[in-house]
Amino acid sequence: MRKERSFKLSEWIPAGILLFSIPFVAIYYYRFEFIWSKQAASNACLLLALIAAIPLLSRRSLKDIFSADFTFFLVLAFWAALSATWARVPTKVFKLGMMLDATVIAYGLARIVFNGERDKRKVILFLLVSLATGLFISVYGILQYHIDSGFFAMPKDQYGAKDPVTTYGLSNFTVDVLVVILPMALAIIATNVNKALKIASGIAAFLIVYYILVSRVRAGYMAIITMTLFVSGAIAFANRKFIVRNIRAIAAGIGALIVAGTLFFGFTSTGKSYVYTFLSSFNLRHSSVQIRIHAWRQALDIIRDHFGIGVGLANYEVFSWKYQDEVQEKMTLESNTRVDKTHNEFLNIFADLGIVGLILFLATFITLGVKTLSFMKRHADTDDFWIAATLGAAVVGELTDALFTFPFQMPGSIHQFFLTLGVLSAFVNEGDFVTRFFERTQGAWQGILKYVGLAFTVPLLILAIIWNINFTQSEIYYRIGQLLKKQGRLQDALLFFEKGLQYEPFAERIYYDRSFVLAKLGRPREAAESMRHCLEQVPYFGKARKEYAMFLSDSGEIDEAIRQFREAMPTHMYAAGEIELYLASLYLKKKNPQMALDEVLKAMRYGVRNANALSVLGNALFPLGKVGLAGSVLRQAVLISGKSYESVASYALYLLRIGKSKEALNVIKESEENLSREPRYWLVRAIIEARAGFKDKARKSVDRLLSIQPAMRARVQANPELKELLK
Repeated sequence: MRKERSFKLSEWIPAGILLFSIPFVAIYYYRFEFIWSKQAASNACLLLALIAAIPLLSRRSLKDIFSADFTFFLVLAFWAALSATWARVPTKVFKLGMMLDATVIAYGLARIVFNGERDKRKVILFLLVSLATGLFISVYGILQYHIDSGFFAMPKDQYGAKDPVTTYGLSNFTVDVLVVILPMALAIIATNVNKALKIASGIAAFLIVYYILVSRVRAGYMAIITMTLFVSGAIAFANRKFIVRNIRAIAAGIGALIVAGTLFFGFTSTGKSYVYTFLSSFNLRHSSVQIRIHAWRQALDIIRDHFGIGVGLANYEVFSWKYQDEVQEKMTLESNTRVDKTHNEFLNIFADLGIVGLILFLATFITLGVKTLSFMKRHADTDDFWIAATLGAAVVGELTDALFTFPFQMPGSIHQFFLTLGVLSAFVNEGDFVTRFFERTQGAWQGILKYVGLAFTVPLLILAIIWNINFTQSEIYYRIGQLLKKQGRLQDALLFFEKGLQYEPFAERIYYDRSFVLAKLGRPREAAESMRHCLEQVPYFGKARKEYAMFLSDSGEIDEAIRQFREAMPTHMYAAGEIELYLASLYLKKKNPQMALDEVLKAMRYGVRNANALSVLGNALFPLGKVGLAGSVLRQAVLISGKSYESVASYALYLLRIGKSKEALNVIKESEENLSREPRYWLVRAIIEARAGFKDKARKSVDRLLSIQPAMRARVQANPELKELLK
């Protein structure tokens, strides 16, 4: 009697942990920028369930653990890990791997614990818990949408805008979870369970659909359509007797839906707006569609050049900058949409892991799909048909969603989806070539293999949890640093950025923002070094490389700055004219006016015809003997700019060079009101005053300069005319 009870506990304890994890991970509060905290919760639940399942694993044969679909996915996971050996940035593989480890483990654990026909109670309970989770999420989101105050205040998305669908994260990622849960209601309604549960499931399904509608996530709309088509097709394919027996009820139900749908979607403003949202998916000029078209074209270009093995897991984000055209780069830098993602998981896997990865990914779902359809046909007159059909619809819905978003890279959705995938795999598994292989090859090696797998998986989950927490802490310090930076508290911001890097030493976003803080603190060499670390993680990020070149220029490394500007050009065509103008300025510093002239003319051909361009043009013409023309151009620059620093300084120094020191002083003084807070203004003014013989005035200008930015003392000491003015 005790053995029987122990046996049941060994199955129900891990099952209970996994069931608890469904609402816990989905409802676990987080703001989008701290999404790694949710992944830590997911991995912690999986770790506890895995440890609790060890007694169960010890009794199970490998034929009960492995199936063809799970084996294909496991090989895909190893292939993804192996891609670190050829990835341009291996740390990207590591970081995403600390999320994707949960996919394999959730898939495998669900296969083992929710062992299908052996104990259908667990599967029914899985469906009920999932539905309860979906009900809570949708009700809370609907109340936020309609009330938006107090406890139900609508949260802001990661860009600060209020959005009716930001419950537990961005809209797409909430809908990612709900499209998996939605069809499970049909299994409860159609199977032999308590009538109250059937009614509750129907209510849950209605509210989930309503939430998806108000979310206006077009991928969610399409998922509902494909799930409906899948279930309808499954009934027609495998359960024609059901149609014959219930033809009147089915016809009445379809008729009622058509009438209700026509009245709501055709004659109400709200319904019409949902129809418009759906139809906008096919409007090629719609901004959201345009973003996806550009992203997909970019992904196909990467696939073309890396067809076999891909660029490495998560390295699409690295290479995406290299393959962006000017239009997409503008979208990336100016829009609120993640254009660094493919918005299509199939293309993402193809780009990251090549044709090998795509074949393994497709093989997982094809083998599982074939088994599901075969199972439904053999169990057409039982409750098992409805369970398999609805779990299959959940998978189809998520794969539809994955055509337009990236749900497999978000922790909330991957947890629910891969548990569902594992439950379906176990439920419909009646043997395949993998299970037959393990049946034929019994031996002690199977036990060894199981414990080797445990010895690898448990430390992996522990490592993942540690790094998930590290990533969360890093993000917290980064966000605080950003806030302090905006407030002008640069030293404090720098301190928090440093703390963030202690938790995530390869966080390019922190290195990027940190470099600007260092530059403002007058530490250009350190700023350049920080940006160099950023570029180690995103080597094709043209904007970062351009900033790196600017910091190098400020540090006096002119030749290296020129090289970096030229390297940035192909991946930052959005700012090609601006880069050419910077190159012209650097050639002026190298006292090569002809090259400077060539570069500034290129900048103008790119459409850069502002005051800065005219200032650089004038400064290039002067040493080439075009003195009068240079003066006219520089004066025009001042008139156009409204007295910007660059134009005023260039014109004043021009006047000084041609011996008109009084006019130069007048030009510089007239701009004091506009430029008095610009440190470089006081540097140029001090130089002009010193050369004009006004030493006392020059000394006051130097003092004013150092009071604004003490770090400029080195620049003053480097100037022979000003060095003697220092106290």
